[in-house]
Amino acid sequence: MRKHLLRAFFCALCIAFNPGSCNAASISNVAELREKLRTVRSASPACIRLLNASGTVGCGGPRAAGPILTLDEPGTGHPSGQGILLVGYKDLPLVLQRLQSERKLRASVQGLLVMPAGSAAASPADSCPLAAYAPYKESSYAWNPSGTGISSLDIDIPIFHLDESLVATTQDRAVQNMQQGYKGALHAASLDAPMWAEVNASSCIEAATCLPLGGHSVWAALPPFPAQPAQDPRPITLVTAAIDSTAFFHDLAKGAEAPLSGLIAMLAAAEILGNSTMSTQYERRLVFAAFAGEPWGYMGSKRFLWELHTGENSTRPLTLYAIDQVMELGHVGHADDAEGLSAFYVHSQPGATFGDAGLLTQALLRAGDSKAEVSEASSGNPGIPPSSLTSFLRAKPQISGVVVADFNKRFLNSTYHSQLDTNSSVEAMTSAALVAARALHDLASGQGSTQELKVHRAAVKATVEALKDCLLGSGMSCPLAQSLISAVSPGEPAHYISTLYRLGQDSQDPSLYLKKDVERFLWNFLALRTSSGQAAAAQGGGRECDFGGLHCMAGTICIGFQEAKTGAQARGSCHVATAAYVPSYSLRFGCKGCEEGGAFQWGLSNASEAWERAQGWPQDPMWAESNWPPGGIPELQLYQEEDSAVEGRTLLGGLMAVAASFAGAHWARWSFHQHKDRL
Repeated sequence: MRKHLLRAFFCALCIAFNPGSCNAASISNVAELREKLRTVRSASPACIRLLNASGTVGCGGPRAAGPILTLDEPGTGHPSGQGILLVGYKDLPLVLQRLQSERKLRASVQGLLVMPAGSAAASPADSCPLAAYAPYKESSYAWNPSGTGISSLDIDIPIFHLDESLVATTQDRAVQNMQQGYKGALHAASLDAPMWAEVNASSCIEAATCLPLGGHSVWAALPPFPAQPAQDPRPITLVTAAIDSTAFFHDLAKGAEAPLSGLIAMLAAAEILGNSTMSTQYERRLVFAAFAGEPWGYMGSKRFLWELHTGENSTRPLTLYAIDQVMELGHVGHADDAEGLSAFYVHSQPGATFGDAGLLTQALLRAGDSKAEVSEASSGNPGIPPSSLTSFLRAKPQISGVVVADFNKRFLNSTYHSQLDTNSSVEAMTSAALVAARALHDLASGQGSTQELKVHRAAVKATVEALKDCLLGSGMSCPLAQSLISAVSPGEPAHYISTLYRLGQDSQDPSLYLKKDVERFLWNFLALRTSSGQAAAAQGGGRECDFGGLHCMAGTICIGFQEAKTGAQARGSCHVATAAYVPSYSLRFGCKGCEEGGAFQWGLSNASEAWERAQGWPQDPMWAESNWPPGGIPELQLYQEEDSAVEGRTLLGGLMAVAASFAGAHWARWSFHQHKDRL
C-alpha cells in the first residue's frame, strides 16, 4: 500500500510540472522523478574555445537556455522564436555557415545541440590543411576535398554533442514543442561551457587563464647509439608518423586513418627490423619518431628540430647534420581493395631547391609484393601532402624525403580530423609495415647488399592487430600495454593532444603526472623493439630497475617499469637501447622563472625567434586551451519550462501543503490531548 501511495505521489508531482511525459508505472523514487523533470549531463562533449596568436577559435559564450527548436530545412529554414537549435551532425557545417552570415538566424539561435545520427562524408578541417606550411606556392590545392573548415571558425555560442542515450528523447521533445506551436510549457535545454580565457594566447598565458596544447613526441634508434656516439657517425634515415588527431568536438576525435594507420604501420615496421639480427650490420642508422601535436602547426616536428638545433638532452646524440633521409608513413589504412590488394603512393617534393628523393623512392618501389603495389604519386601534384616532412624541408631543404600514403592526388579519407574517422584496415596497415620495413632494410644495408629481410606476414598482422587494439579498441588495458606500462586511464587513449600542465626538470622523467599513457606506451614499445637485448653482465645485465634508486648503467635504459605497481612487480629491466621523449608545445611558450629555481609557471618566450625567421617559418600559432573556472565543466540540462498554468498549480500545491501541515499539526495536538485525558 505504501509503495502505491508513493508512486501516486511522485506521478502527481511529475504531471503537475511535466504533463505528457509521465507514466505512473515508471516512477517509484525521487531519482526517477528528478530524471523526468530535469536531465543533467556533466562533462558532456562540447565544442571548446582554443586560443592562438591572433585570437580565438572554437566555441564559447555565456550560459544559454531556451526552448528546443528545429529547422524544417537546414539550408533555408528559420526557427520559431529564440532558443536552442537541434541539428544533425551532417547538417552542422551548413548551419554554422548560415549562422556566420545570416543575422536573422543568429538572433534566434542561442546554442546548438548536435545529434550524432546520420553519416556525414565531410571533414571539419580545411580543404588544404596547414597550407601556410606547404613548401610550394599552390596553397589552395585541395588535398582534403571534403573539408568544410568549420574547425577554424570562431563561434560565440555554446555547442554540445548529444550522446546516443539522449537523442530519441530530445527529438521527441523538439517535436512536442513544434506541435504546441512553441507555446505553453515547452521542453527546453540549458548549455553551460564556462571558459575564462579571452583575447589571444599571449594574453591568457600571462593571465594564467589557459594552458598550452602539448604533450611529448617519442623517438628510438636502430641500432642503438653506443656509449660514445661520436665513434659511430652513421648517416640517419628518420622514419616518422604522427600520434594524435583532432575533431570539431575534440574529445570525440578518433584518427583511425589519420594519423593512427601510419603510426601503427611504423611501429610494426620497427618491430620487424628490430627482430632482425642484421641491424647491427647496417650502414645507416634508422631512427623511428612519433610526433605529438602535428595538427597544431606541426608542433611536434618543429619542437624536435628546435631541440636538435639547441642540443637539448631530449634529442642527443642526434644531429640534423646526420639526418639526410626522411620517410613518413601517412594515411595508409584505406589502401586495400575488396580482394585485399593494397595500393600505396610515394610523394616527394620536386624542384632543384629540395633534396633528391630517388633512392628512397626506388627502395619503396622495390618493396612491393603480391599484396602491395607501390607507385610514384602523380607529377601533377604540387608536391608533398600535409605532413611532418614539410618541417624538415624548411629546416634542411636538401634533405631527401618522401611520404607514403594510400592516396594519389586527394585524401581517400573523407572524414579527416573528424569523430567519424573510425575505420582503418588491418590488411592495409600490415602491407604498409612490410613495404616500409623492406625499403628501410634495403636503404640501411647499403648498395650491393644481398641480405634479404626475412619476415612472416602472419606475425606482422598479429602485431598490427594488437597495436590497433591498444590505440583504438580496448585501449591501455590491452595485454600489450599492460606488459609495458601502468595506465592511469586504462580505456582508449584520448586522440586529441589536450593541454600540457607542466614540464619536469628532466624531460626524460616518465612520471605518471608528466607523461600521458600513450606517450609512455610508445616509448616503451619502441625502446624494447629497437633494443639489442638486455644489457650484458658488464653493463648490469639482468639488473632490475626503476626510476628511483635502481638505475641502469650508462648506455642502457630501463624498459617496462610500472610506476603504479609496488615491489618487484613494478620494476623494469635494463636494455641496450636508445629512446627519448621530446616535449611538444609552442616555441613561444616557456617556463617563467625556472632559471631562478622558482615554481613552474607558463610564460612567453622569444628564444626561437631568430631561428624561425632565418628559416622562414610562418608565425607560430601559439595554440592554447582555455581554463575552466573552479568547479566549472561543460554541463547540459534538458528540462521543461513552466507556463502560467504550472505556476498556478505550483501556488495551489504550496497552499495545499501548508493547509495539510496545519491540519496535521492540529490533529496531532488534538490526539495528544485526547490521549492525555484518558490517562
